[in-house]
Amino acid sequence: DADFQRQCLDTMQDFRARGGTLLFVSHAPEAIRRICDRAVVLDAGRVVFDGSVDDGLQRYTELLAEPR
Repeated sequence: DADFQRQCLDTMQDFRARGGTLLFVSHAPEAIRRICDRAVVLDAGRVVFDGSVDDGLQRYTELLAEPR
């Protein structure tokens, strides 16, 4: 539910604020923007982007639009 999700995101932010490192895997852009300061995008198990969150989300959107 929404309250539990908010609590989890708050806990992750607190952990990072204390110097912790997280590997956060998600397809939810707003959660990624809230939690992450770096993005890595994979395609078929290969790194196709490593950099800023906004640029990573843009690359992910481009991948979704590419014909397969």
